[in-house]
Amino acid sequence: MTISKLLLILAGALLTAAWMWPSEGAIQGDGLHLALLWLVFPALALLTDWKCVGRPQGRAGWMPSTAAWAVILLCGGFWLSTWNVFQEHGDRRAALNLALEWSALAAVWWSTRRLCADSGGQQYLGLLLVVLGAGMATLGICQHHVIHPGQVEWYQQQRTRLGDVNGGSDVATSWNRAAVEAEFQRLQIPTSGPARQLFERRLLDSSEPTGPFALANSLGGFLGVVLILLTGSILSRKTQGSLSAATWIAAGVTLLLVGYCLVLTKSRTAWVGCLAGAVVLFLQYRRGHTATRIRRMVLAGALVAGGIIAAAIGTGAIDREVLSESPRSLQFRLLYWVGAADVIKQVPVFGAGPGNFRQLYLQYKAPESSEEILDPHNFLVDSWVSGGLAGLLGMILLLWSVYQAFRRHNAEPRQLIDHPRRRIRVSALFWGLCGGAILHFLWQWFAVGDLADTADEGMLAWGGGVWLIPLTAVVLVRFLAPVAQLSAPTAIAAFVALSIHLLGAGGLQISGVVMLLLVLHAVATGAARAADSAAPAVSVAVRHRFFSRWGRRSMAGLLLLAAVACFSDGVAPVLQSQQQLRLAAYRNSVGNRSGAIEAAEKAVSSDPIDVESCQRKLELLAYEFQRAADRYALEASESGKSLIRLQQCYESGIAAANKLIDADRRSWPGYHFRGHLSLRLGDVLKDERLTGAAVRDFEQASRMYPTNSQLLAELAETYAAVGNSDQARSAAGRALVQDQINHEWGHADRYLNEATLARIVSIRDAAASE
Repeated sequence: MTISKLLLILAGALLTAAWMWPSEGAIQGDGLHLALLWLVFPALALLTDWKCVGRPQGRAGWMPSTAAWAVILLCGGFWLSTWNVFQEHGDRRAALNLALEWSALAAVWWSTRRLCADSGGQQYLGLLLVVLGAGMATLGICQHHVIHPGQVEWYQQQRTRLGDVNGGSDVATSWNRAAVEAEFQRLQIPTSGPARQLFERRLLDSSEPTGPFALANSLGGFLGVVLILLTGSILSRKTQGSLSAATWIAAGVTLLLVGYCLVLTKSRTAWVGCLAGAVVLFLQYRRGHTATRIRRMVLAGALVAGGIIAAAIGTGAIDREVLSESPRSLQFRLLYWVGAADVIKQVPVFGAGPGNFRQLYLQYKAPESSEEILDPHNFLVDSWVSGGLAGLLGMILLLWSVYQAFRRHNAEPRQLIDHPRRRIRVSALFWGLCGGAILHFLWQWFAVGDLADTADEGMLAWGGGVWLIPLTAVVLVRFLAPVAQLSAPTAIAAFVALSIHLLGAGGLQISGVVMLLLVLHAVATGAARAADSAAPAVSVAVRHRFFSRWGRRSMAGLLLLAAVACFSDGVAPVLQSQQQLRLAAYRNSVGNRSGAIEAAEKAVSSDPIDVESCQRKLELLAYEFQRAADRYALEASESGKSLIRLQQCYESGIAAANKLIDADRRSWPGYHFRGHLSLRLGDVLKDERLTGAAVRDFEQASRMYPTNSQLLAELAETYAAVGNSDQARSAAGRALVQDQINHEWGHADRYLNEATLARIVSIRDAAASE
């Protein structure tokens, strides 16, 4: 096996593993192992002078093209904003994780340009995307019709079991209750309160498939792209000879699977994006077809779409709420964008920073909105918020370069549609799919240590059913190989579809979605540049030879240094911290609280800039402090040891709260926890200084999140406790107004409970009567 084929297999394996991984966790560093490999891959390609495909023709001088400048500015903007986050002491771990991810995404873009310098590489990529999309659709359909009903049934049984044991007090009942609660904690299922209501509403009232992603919108965007790619592949076959019956059947089945699952996602932005992509595809391929053929194509497309929609309505996948909730969904997005505009006004140059949007957004979140979103749900706004002005300019250039490619291809469509086809290396793609699946499951076993999901049954329980993706892809790869044709016009249409989708959905924090966008951009603009004709001048060729001699080695060295930095500053600390946090959660679930605190402390020491580990440690210490305070109140007559224990717990809790505040000075939870610790100790010891410190912390938390009714209620109660009746009445009134808005908009997870509501009403009335 040659080096070229090995690199081709490796590229397919990395792309397969990347699109099998739940990339919404990029902000936590879940996919940094793939980022590390993507930084190593182009270094290997440069050192071995990868020649599995032809090199791009056209301009070959020192100046990058518009497309290259777009990626450079996007990546550079993320790093500049990350530098600013470190200066401002925001969430440095989230910013660093995403900056490393974007460095890897730039490497993916470069690798795709090199791979797609001729039609063979384009066909390889197109076939890979189509078969992976078919696998995701298969998984999504199984999730909707098999896995989700099983999860609902399992949860209802456990909920009934938990309800049955809550009333008992014998040892067996207590044991059963502890077992159920431990299982819920392991699966991160809330056991009570508004969080449980929100979880139940999402589980019982929605059945949208998510595929390998965490969000149905992410799956919808990917499937919309695959639908455009497969349709474009079929259209571009008009001059390439006839296809076998098996290939036509496989293509038809894939279209139906992908289309049906796309409908199941209920992603309206993906539907609109897919429609826009189909229009762009039609505009590019309409030349060379007769009017009769065009009418037949439109009719066939309408019949297929109508059949898919009818099947979805017949199975209950689409209901009246899909359309009736559209204005409400758009209304919420308008609220998101208004809040994001206020964030941009505050930090116009560098933006909030990668992964740091939520902290600043909560200061401007509209009272009618409930979600504490991670991004503005608009990739243009997100590029400014996450990458500053450099990121925004990069995104504009990204769109402009695709528009330039569209104009060139639309001017001479026949030359670009009918280019010579190379034989696809199906065996390389087969082993790439297998290698990607192995890489995915090995890392999941190594990092998470558990491939099964208790809520599922049978084979679908293994790995959450993700194994269906490579299995379906391997089955279809040989049948769909003859139809693979990822031409530049098809890539442009797919890019448009995904861009329209990302105008109303989260994107730049989700590495898998951004990777797809950049891959499509590389194909669309790379093919356009390759078709620019003229060979480089002699002087340019001399410079190119010089660059190939020294530049390749230098660039490979820089990439390997970046990979080392990615491991030392990203993969290693994140992995160690996450493993310790899982250990802390397990020990806490079995009642070993001292062991849980010890594990949380190790998590903090493994990754000092990680906000999550600091918060988990603080939560455990705050619980211990509450227990010590209760014990001191019960043993007031013999309070010597209890007082010492109480003070020790308080000091540990305050130190942890200060650590959390230092980890992210833009976020409110650290002040909120510290205020609770000071308020409780001040109440127990009757110390007004501690109570005053609690008031200041609650005020700071409320300024950072002014539309949180629970924070406002706690602030009102604290004001009342220190005798500040005017401010107590004001805070109570704001809390009641916000709670009323939450009821009007149906935000059940934000409602104040009856006891809190009664106390706030009494505070307002008592303050008003004075």
